[in-house]
Order: sequence, then C-alpha cells, then structure tokens
Amino acid sequence: VDEALHAIGLAREIFPRLSFDLIYARPGQTPESWASELEQAIGHAADHLSLYQLTIEEGTPFHALHAAKKFIIPDNDHAADLYALTQEITTAHGLPAYEISNHARPGAESRHNLTYWRYGEYVGVGPGAHGRFVEHGRRTVTIAERMPETWANLVEAKGHG
Repeated sequence: VDEALHAIGLAREIFPRLSFDLIYARPGQTPESWASELEQAIGHAADHLSLYQLTIEEGTPFHALHAAKKFIIPDNDHAADLYALTQEITTAHGLPAYEISNHARPGAESRHNLTYWRYGEYVGVGPGAHGRFVEHGRRTVTIAERMPETWANLVEAKGHG
C-alpha cells in the first residue's frame, strides 16, 4: 500500500490529471469496506474515477471458479446496494456520474471516454490497444496485438504492433 501511495504522489507531481479505476461487488465486500476504499480513492485522485461492478464473463478463469462455487460474488441486491452507495458517495464529493461507471468533477470528464461513447475518432497505441478513425473517407478500426512480448517483437520487425 505504501508503494502504491508513493506512486500516486509521484503521478500527482508529474501529471495534471489523475484517475482511479476500481472494481466493486467483489467477494466478501461489505458496504463499509467499499465506502472506506472509495473515500480513500477520492482523497488521492479527486478529479476522476472509473468504478466498475465486477461481472463474470463466460470463458474466463473467474467464470470457472464461480461455477465451481469457489469464487462467490455478491448477489444482485447486494451489488445494487453497492452501486447506490457509490452514487451517494461520489455525488457528495462533487464527482457526479457522467456515464454508468465514470464519475468526475465538472470539466474533468475523460476526453477519451466521451470520444469513445460519442463514436469519435481515436488512435490506440500499445499492446491490446484499439483505435477508430476515418481514413480516406472510410471508417477504420485497428486492434493491436494483445500480448506485450509479441507486440514488442512486431514493433521491432515491422515498426508497429
């Protein structure tokens, strides 16, 4: 935790904007523990938060564990309570929701998120990145190699991943 807090401090010194991505409705999570975690995040990244409810996707290791009853997530009612608590806390701190999972102080909304949801153009760079832009009058979608090592090898060999 100390190392993470130190990294956050360094990021705050270097970058004008900082955002946290957090996942809630995790196994064993209580409203009290989520409220505490969320309050800490707001204290360190006070401009923007992306707050996602944990979902279990088919074909993932989590799905296999969940199906075997080895990874138990909160039921829908408990998850809904955590969502409501999220809205209550972020609103009280001046970070209203501007999308289902994103909260920001007015003017600190993520430009990328807004561009993405409004079907704007963007270029993705790096392993697993994707982009969407108009080139020669046609919409182009790009998807980079997901595996970092393979992506780096492609960049070395071809100049792009």
